[in-house]
Amino acid sequence: MGINFKTVKWLEKNTLKENLSMGVIGRQELNLNKTEKKKIGLNFFNSSEIYADNFLKKKLKLSKLISFDKSDYEEPSYVKNFEEDIDHTEKFDIFFDGGSLQHIFNVPKALSNINKMTKIGGKILHTAVFNNFQGFGLYQFSPEIFFSLYSKKNGFKNTQVYLAATNNKYWYEIKNLTDGEMYHFNTNAQISVYVSTIKEFEQEKYQINQKFYLTKNQNKKKSYNANLVNIILYLRNILFSIFPNFFMNFDKKLKKKKIN
Repeated sequence: MGINFKTVKWLEKNTLKENLSMGVIGRQELNLNKTEKKKIGLNFFNSSEIYADNFLKKKLKLSKLISFDKSDYEEPSYVKNFEEDIDHTEKFDIFFDGGSLQHIFNVPKALSNINKMTKIGGKILHTAVFNNFQGFGLYQFSPEIFFSLYSKKNGFKNTQVYLAATNNKYWYEIKNLTDGEMYHFNTNAQISVYVSTIKEFEQEKYQINQKFYLTKNQNKKKSYNANLVNIILYLRNILFSIFPNFFMNFDKKLKKKKIN
């Protein structure tokens, strides 16, 4: 797991207050080049540090940062296995998953532990792999899992989900997928999903229902349009294979935003 430039911007966007406490699953390394460090400010960095703990505390003006991992290999604050029930009683203003989720087999238990360790009114932040990361972790995550989990009925509000590529200057915002429409995400780039939600109240049992599908009772016109789109996408994928670094296309319903 590591902190890149986009992740720094994502954390800044979601930690506007000072003196907040942060829990982190997995010890985060610093994955920033010299140019990116200059943009952020060289005064935040110590050249001898591999991990991002002190940088994040300084940059985000945190009161504390506590890291958790299932082994002591990277010397986290606490050795805790998020695939099992955790006996840690401390709750945090922000709980940050910077790319650990795809390496955990029991994802539901890990998400439940993250929720339990977040204060009411606190934020849960994720950066996870979305597409073209085959061979890096056990899973790739659809936006639907985050919208389904972090819903009002499960005790969350203001859930935001974005897609972003490392070598692209934009974030692509995804609105809540509740209309039964199929969204198309077609790119040859490696895409990550960025998630932010606010915990509004405690909920012991989650209600999760998939809504990301084309309804069976769609009319003939909609069915024809869906088939036409699939044909176009098939032809486009052929072009992707011929020109692998030329295309990166997202559904037009997504709102494009530039990262400053």
